[in-house]
Amino acid sequence: DALEDITTVLSWMGDRVRREPHWSYRIVQVQLSRSLAGGNSTRFDALNPVSIVTIDRHLN
Repeated sequence: DALEDITTVLSWMGDRVRREPHWSYRIVQVQLSRSLAGGNSTRFDALNPVSIVTIDRHLN
């Protein structure tokens, strides 16, 4: 389940930030659709959303 995965990432980030405050993250969620032929036209069938997490460690 995507929500559980994001929760795991946020928990991991919280642990890191408490120990090393130079971490940041961004979460982007995208929705993909697959094209399907439907008679004389094309329709799109929605797929599950995909979450992309970018984590940065800032070393100064």
